[in-house]
Amino acid sequence: MAVFAVKMREIWQILWELWHSMRSFLDTVVCGYPDPFITVPTRCSRLRMHKAIVPRKMTLVLDLDETLVHSSPKRLFRYDYKIHIATADSPVGCWFFVAKRPHIDRFLRAVSRWFEIVVFTASLQHYADPVIDLIDPDGLVCRRFFRTGCVERNGNLVKDLSNVRGDLSQVVIVDNSPTAYSLHEANALPIETWHDDPTDQALLDLLPVLSGLSLLNDVRSILSLRHTSLREVRDTRDREAERPTLRDRERAAAAGARG
Repeated sequence: MAVFAVKMREIWQILWELWHSMRSFLDTVVCGYPDPFITVPTRCSRLRMHKAIVPRKMTLVLDLDETLVHSSPKRLFRYDYKIHIATADSPVGCWFFVAKRPHIDRFLRAVSRWFEIVVFTASLQHYADPVIDLIDPDGLVCRRFFRTGCVERNGNLVKDLSNVRGDLSQVVIVDNSPTAYSLHEANALPIETWHDDPTDQALLDLLPVLSGLSLLNDVRSILSLRHTSLREVRDTRDREAERPTLRDRERAAAAGARG
């Protein structure tokens, strides 16, 4: 029995030394500095190790108006919030009535488990900030981008996703406007424009798709297929439109016979 106890102490000693060596290695390589004086894992060191081991989430870019909410300076039949917007140019400002798209709360909670959530709107910051604050009381939105993050193309505001994240293989944008994501069609997951339909299910319908995309190495490998298919349909339609119909050929043959 004494021999067994000695062996167990030796095993535990080996395991302890192995753990300590691994921890020192991680502190040196991951955190950037050695920490030889701490012999037990502190909360901070555990957090550093956790951040180093857990990969960064993909980024989900969400449009605001007509995607997550609908707002108007005119009173809506159904609305969730009434906010006052004032600017330096117009200190008097005006009131906006804001309606949340159905199931937005459930949607944000679900996607926050898979993605870093970013709201990117072509609206001005003094309007968008208070709206986002209202629809996201739990702080699930990590970052916000406004009109200043857009570029102008042919008189339209287009969202430049490279401002959000350098690696676009890890970015999905959900937007109701094809123009807004025209620079990054291979990253886009379109959604129908929403104004006031209380039975709308579009956000819920996106959840299984987004769940699957979050597991990919490159979201464009799937999302680009949709745009390829649409281009093929358009090309086929154009070719068919240019091709003479049977009736056209019969008329040409008849005209030749008469000639």
